[in-house]
Amino acid sequence: MSSFSSSADRQMQALLLDGWLACVATALGALPAHVLHVAVGDARRATVIAIGGCVAAGLMVAASALLVVDAIDASTHIELLSFAGGACASVLSVRLLTAIAAAASVVGDADDATGKRRSGAAASVRSILLLAALATDALAEGVAMGVAARRDELDTEPGARRSLPLMALMLCAHNVPEGMAAASAWHASRAGNGGEPMRADGSATELIRSALLAMCTSLPQPVGGALALHFLRGASGALPWVQGVAAGALAYVAAVELLPHALPSVGRKAAYGTVLASALGAAALHELTG
Repeated sequence: MSSFSSSADRQMQALLLDGWLACVATALGALPAHVLHVAVGDARRATVIAIGGCVAAGLMVAASALLVVDAIDASTHIELLSFAGGACASVLSVRLLTAIAAAASVVGDADDATGKRRSGAAASVRSILLLAALATDALAEGVAMGVAARRDELDTEPGARRSLPLMALMLCAHNVPEGMAAASAWHASRAGNGGEPMRADGSATELIRSALLAMCTSLPQPVGGALALHFLRGASGALPWVQGVAAGALAYVAAVELLPHALPSVGRKAAYGTVLASALGAAALHELTG
């Protein structure tokens, strides 16, 4: 019993460490965002951020596919139905949240009584909605890490493939462009509210603030991972359903949130090619580490 408890504690510690590393990776994304806002024009900046979004989308697709493959390999027919139900429930939930966010964005973009567009308020609303979406995405990523950790605990065969390290690696890599998007949203909101323009000199404070803000959007990741693992230890029968929730949310955000925002800046072929290359790279890494 004590041996199991010690092993479980190590798994939880590894999960929390991976979650905090993911937060740090998100904060690192603020550095390229800062450089872009200081030294690069709007068009090129949008292109670079869009390419980063495509890379992030590809890694999320790969993470979702990893959860699907694990479910197929380890589940019965009933458990697969539970997995599908969880995926559908998460997609519908995220879609509802997206619709609410879109309605709020329309309100933020509305003209005032004089007919003058409230560009500053609109920029703030869009930025807040983006940051909220990133935080929701981080929660889903944390659940995915918690599911991977629980799968590793249940798979006691010697030499079995460990899911958590690869899942954490993919999500950490995904969090760098995600942090870049979060920091860019903060810069856009600040400019929209009459903030001073960014300058190359004396802007270390701006970098620190944007990095901290980006990191905050990923704080739900270690929290969600720890809660998911704790819940699944007491309700292992719910594992397929929770795994479906994580897989559906990751795939939906990649296909409906990240990719469409990148298309206007980089074009359809470049966007899809980047997503495919990113996903195939993660899949190759999965096979090499198997």
